[in-house]
Amino acid sequence: MFNPGAVRLQFFTTKMNFVTGPDNIAAVWRSKGLDAKAVTCFSLKNFFETPDRAMKIYHADNTGINPQPHGSDNILPKDRYYYLTRKNTVGFFNGPGLKHFGNRFGALLTQRISQLDLGTDWIEHEDLYAFIQKVLIGPAIEALCGPVLLEQSPTFVDDFWQFDIDMFHFFKGYPRWLAPRAWRTRTKILNSLKNWHAFARNNFDESCIESDGHDRFYGSPLMRTRQEYLPKIDSLDADALASQDLGLIWA
Repeated sequence: MFNPGAVRLQFFTTKMNFVTGPDNIAAVWRSKGLDAKAVTCFSLKNFFETPDRAMKIYHADNTGINPQPHGSDNILPKDRYYYLTRKNTVGFFNGPGLKHFGNRFGALLTQRISQLDLGTDWIEHEDLYAFIQKVLIGPAIEALCGPVLLEQSPTFVDDFWQFDIDMFHFFKGYPRWLAPRAWRTRTKILNSLKNWHAFARNNFDESCIESDGHDRFYGSPLMRTRQEYLPKIDSLDADALASQDLGLIWA
């Protein structure tokens, strides 16, 4: 039973529930009978440009999020996307990984703030929220994905912030010719993520893992583990994996 804080939307024949509030979200995390398949498929396709060949896998997986699968017997264990993703994500946020991630983020944010050239005089900002977001996004992305992504793509933070601003174009289903900047920025980000994946895969080894489980190539254990099980899922190629990580970073 959820407290008030859920919004139900219907897209043609698909119903989606958006849950807000810490108590409601915690209840969703604990539930073994709920999944976010409809929202996941809608978001991966419309927001993050997932190829059609990969979308077939997301739609076909009807085995649920529990260890014991239900539904079709044709889905191999390695292709149980929703179960594997929930297991990885919940395991990270319910375990020590979240504490280590928070410590990393705090240290990086402190370093970022110390580098700001604020001086002693008052400075006017047209949009205080945008200023705070730009300060926060860099440390958050580095804590999650490691420094290599930002080293390879120096404009990634600015590109990501622009993508976030332009997200409403994709929610409304605007084609490329109506929102060229939004489509162009998203393509640039996806290419950056593909290059990062390839570089990390070719250069990472176990000796790179630090005492808190992080490494400089993949960042947090959450991102590293995703690159262990996601490529094994049928039809999840480099383009699909980039869309996956863009969705996770944005979320």
